Amino acid sequence: MQIQCLVIREGGSKVDVFGKEYHFKPLPDGCHVADVEDDDHIDRLLAISEGYRIYRPKAKPEVTASKPDDNTTKPEAPFSDLPNLIVSEMSDDDLRLFATEVMGIPTKNKAPIIEWYAKAFPEGNPPEQSLSVVEMLRQCAAEIVKKEQMAAAGGNI
Repeated sequence: MQIQCLVIREGGSKVDVFGKEYHFKPLPDGCHVADVEDDDHIDRLLAISEGYRIYRPKAKPEVTASKPDDNTTKPEAPFSDLPNLIVSEMSDDDLRLFATEVMGIPTKNKAPIIEWYAKAFPEGNPPEQSLSVVEMLRQCAAEIVKKEQMAAAGGNI
């Protein structure tokens, strides 16, 4: 997963996470990014929200000869159509992004996920402790999508 360092230093930043050094190098779009594959390292970095986030490449501006139409629509946010989201097709990275952007919770530990679920779905069964963080997030995402589908159908699913 590509993680962006929000602290901009000339030449990038070298950061040690649990004994492994990551070099957040500047990209042409100005963002400082490193590839981080270890889930514990990803969770640690993303837990520092003022310093790191999941990297989303900045859109390259389109070069046009004419003035853009005022009626153009902005691209949709990644999770703007929750009733039609297919949770089973979401990658681990998508689920972590979903947790931070839609659920508003960190993805490092299981406890915040279980607490969030108990508040959001008090009548439901919270994720089992034996599940991985990603499996818990998938279960939560599925419940959110189901709830959104019911709301979109007027409560008749």
